[in-house]
Formats: sequence, C-alpha cells, structure tokens
Amino acid sequence: MSTLGVGAAASLLCRCAGLACAVLVIPAPARAQAATPVDGAAVPATTSDAPLAVADEFDGARHLVTGIEIRYIRENSLLPTEEEVLAATVMLVRTKDGFIAPREGFPGQSFTLAQLADDATPYLYDSALALIAPAVFDRLTKGYGLIGVYAEPDPRQFAVVDGEVVDRRPADLTSMTVEVTTGIITDVRTIGMGERLKEGESVNHPVHQRIRDRSPVRPDDGTTEYAIDVPRGDLIDDYIYRLSRHPGRRVDVAVGASGDQPGSVNLDYIVTENKPWFLYFQLANNGTDSTNNWRERFGFVHNQLTNADDILTLEYMTAGFEDIHAFSGSYSRPFFGSDRLRWRVYGSWYTYDASEVGLPNANFEGEGSSVGGEFIWNFFQR
Repeated sequence: MSTLGVGAAASLLCRCAGLACAVLVIPAPARAQAATPVDGAAVPATTSDAPLAVADEFDGARHLVTGIEIRYIRENSLLPTEEEVLAATVMLVRTKDGFIAPREGFPGQSFTLAQLADDATPYLYDSALALIAPAVFDRLTKGYGLIGVYAEPDPRQFAVVDGEVVDRRPADLTSMTVEVTTGIITDVRTIGMGERLKEGESVNHPVHQRIRDRSPVRPDDGTTEYAIDVPRGDLIDDYIYRLSRHPGRRVDVAVGASGDQPGSVNLDYIVTENKPWFLYFQLANNGTDSTNNWRERFGFVHNQLTNADDILTLEYMTAGFEDIHAFSGSYSRPFFGSDRLRWRVYGSWYTYDASEVGLPNANFEGEGSSVGGEFIWNFFQR
C-alpha cells in the first residue's frame, strides 16, 4: 500500500471517471520497443551528464508493470484493435528506477503505452500510473472520435482506498489491465423543438423519420449489412452539420444511458425548427424618376414543401403594378434522398416598357424568360 502525492490518488480513478462521457475502446497487452514518440522519431537518449529526476514522496510507491492489457467490458468488432489503442501516448519522466509524472524542470518525454513494457526499467510510480487511463481515454476520443467511454485500471489490481493506492495484484502478476466500457447505440430518437411541431408531438415524429433512417450510427438490429452501433463522434458531428445547413433548422445531439446493460446508450437528435413557410413583402425606393421610384416585392418560401427537405421559392416584383412585372421561382430537393447532393430547377419571366430600359421617346415593350437547372454537391465542410 502506498500514499499518493497531492491529488495523484484522486486522479488514478477520478480522472478515469471523467472518461465516462467520452467514447472508445482499448487494446490488449503489447510489449514495446525502444521509446519512440508518436510521430515515429526516436526519443533522445538520456546523456550521462544530463541529471535524472528523482522520485519523491509525492510520486508514491513503485510498481512493476511489464505489460498493459485492455479489457473491453462489452466487446464490439467495430472498436479499435488493441494494437491501435496501445499506440496511445503519455508524457512521463524517466528516473533511474522507473517512471514518474512530469514536474517543474522535468517536462518528460512522449512514450506509447506499448513501449513502456519493454523498457529497461518497466516500473511505474503512482504518479505515472495515474496517467495511463487518461492516455487511453484521449486515444479513443481524440484519435478515433468515440464518445461515451469509461476507462479505469482494473479495481481488482489497483484501487484507491482512503487516499492511498493499493496494489492488489498477486505476486506472479506483473502486468496491469485497463478496463474500458464503451457506449453501444441501442436506440436512435429525434426530439423536435420549435414552431414546426405541435406540443406533445416532439419525440420520433414522422416528419423526422428521414433523419433517424439516415443516421450514420444506429443499433445493429440485423436489418443492415454494416451497422455502426458505436457512437462515433466524428460521424455524428459531420451528419448534424449537414442537417443544420437546411434553412430554418438546427440539429444538436445528446447521448444518454439506456437500460441496465453497461454501455447501452440512446442517441437523440434534437431538431430545432422554425415554421417551415413564410410570406414576405419588401418596399424600396430605388426606382427611376422616369417610371416609378417605388419597387414592390412579394415572396413565398416553403422549406419543407413535402417534408422531404425540399424548398419552394416564389417571388413577384413590380414597379407600381404598371411598368415592370417580374416572376421568379425555384424548387430544390435531395437527389434520391441524399443529404449531400441536391437538384434544383428555376425559372423567371419579366416584362418592361421602353422608359424602363433608358430609351426616351421610344415606344415599345418587351418581355423575357429563362429556365435552368443545377446540381448542388456538398463534398466538403468544416
């Protein structure tokens, strides 16, 4: 049993508990090679004249750790492999008889978790031990974009009791295990907010069925050949950013525990929408003295004409309802339901008299029209 230095004991488990809202998995034991930082460059060798740090009472006791194993509480083939997770890096300071946490004057070097096992002195002091689970957490969340992860040392091996780190491993066990609980999506819901839906109709409304159906992560119910049922934050963020590009809609996401099984989570898309249609009128005095100084503009926009993210716009512009008449309109919708590709058709018609085109004493009228179409592809966003 050893007493941890200021805050070290708390960090051993409490910092891991902070992982509860992040996500991902972790790999099994791996033996390391020469210490190398993440970028692949060799860690500078400690020269004979460079002073080594010395562990003190704040670093706690020393533990032999010849390997780090990862144990998934809930296995999933979509999670990163053990080898991938053990590439997690941690900043540690080397002493003559083990590793400690960085301190003033000794910022430390970057080691992968896999490298620690094959080090010449594979010993971790309590202060260094407290950095292992957070390194796993960062690897899974920042490296793989997972959310809803909880990582901690196996409490049957290491535990904090009354502020002291207790090494519970039997004498013949020199490796340590990090237990990882990862979120598994068991339900995807939509929660509507705003003016579009009536009160009491917010959860899983039919108009949001398309959002649920196209979620990049969803429960593996056997109906989809390749269902991603781990909450990948990168995929979810990319999806809600695309959804929020639609006029009058903002989509946020919430992840919460579901059921009694460890790691089961609900994925909720919170869809905030304005009323999908509106009318507008504009009056401007930017006309000409030869006709009418006033321009009137009337318009109608519907951002969910058939509840398929399709947009209809209609506009009429005139000058006193005499000299100029112009109509324009467009309609766009997702191409075969895609949330990245849309098609759009548009057209316009207008009529004018001679004075409006700046030809005095000319007595003629004219009209024109145009039609067109286009594809809109969202191939990149950030």
